[in-house]
Amino acid sequence: MDFPQAVDAVSNPNAFPLLVRDFERICEFFTKYGIEASALNLAQEMWRLYQRGEL
Repeated sequence: MDFPQAVDAVSNPNAFPLLVRDFERICEFFTKYGIEASALNLAQEMWRLYQRGEL
């Protein structure tokens, strides 16, 4: 069982690793449907958007 979490990305030093972990789980799920993606690349792109204030 996996419980969603909400973290403050500004004050939580584990925010990015948690984001990567969540993307890993999502990517694992979609692999069985033939969809391949890099969890790290997706997390890095989302993090960049967040840091620029575009998210």
